[in-house]
Amino acid sequence: MARVAILGWGSLLWDKRSLRIPGQWHSDGPFLPIEFARTSGVNDKEGKPPYLSLVLHRNAGLIRTYWDVSLLTEHTDDVICDLRKRERCSLSAIACLPRNRPQSIVPGVDGRILEWLDSRRSELDAVIWTNLRPKLDDREAFTVHDSIQWLDGLRARGQHERAEEYIRKAPSQTDTCLRHQVRERFGWTDIATGF
Repeated sequence: MARVAILGWGSLLWDKRSLRIPGQWHSDGPFLPIEFARTSGVNDKEGKPPYLSLVLHRNAGLIRTYWDVSLLTEHTDDVICDLRKRERCSLSAIACLPRNRPQSIVPGVDGRILEWLDSRRSELDAVIWTNLRPKLDDREAFTVHDSIQWLDGLRARGQHERAEEYIRKAPSQTDTCLRHQVRERFGWTDIATGF
């Protein structure tokens, strides 16, 4: 029997879709470097406008994450596949610890997560998370300034509603540098989602 924690810091909390969890997110996950640093939905097949999603980023400030325990208890790989399905990403974009090789795309994250997991060994056997790379359109480098300009472009085209919703619905403790900037520049205050 495997007791696997799933880490969350964005839409996973307020939109679990088919993810098999109780939905009882705990607000004391590990502190990780997270930012709105990935353009998502750029080529959305349903024609929905793009948005910036939260991902691990080496230059981001440390944010306290959330966690919940999967209802799947037979095999850790089942939980990984469940999260992959919800995130609509490749299996290689789902990280899991403990494993024999480094998991995170950001240096130091594995150590932070393992330390947190070790403190919960009586409750948990493993922890998984979404491990997508930062990207802003075709650029691999991310800056808050470039992302604000990208959001300005969406606003100019009247395509910012989805991006605004994603940023405003993020859990209040996911208080990133970009989120501060959009509050000041666009007046995008937090929407209470219970997290």
